[in-house]
Amino acid sequence: MNEVKENIIDLLFEDQKATLSCTFDKNNSCNASHIFLDDLDELSNYISYLNKTYAYDYIQNRWVLPNSFISIERTKDDIFFKSFYSV
Repeated sequence: MNEVKENIIDLLFEDQKATLSCTFDKNNSCNASHIFLDDLDELSNYISYLNKTYAYDYIQNRWVLPNSFISIERTKDDIFFKSFYSV
């Protein structure tokens, strides 16, 4: 069985409004990033920006960027933005 190895880096911003977490594949290329908002009341502002700036794919539930996609993910305790990159 092939072992999957990923490296992760977390960036906390000085104003502490969000945390950016990036995962890297075995070639040290970022393959996904996650933005966790400290204040979920700001969620609608980010969604508004994405709607104004990028096309939304309603079938796949994500915004389409030139080389990536952004979706909203939900866990039991949190809501966050996930960006994953196309090749």
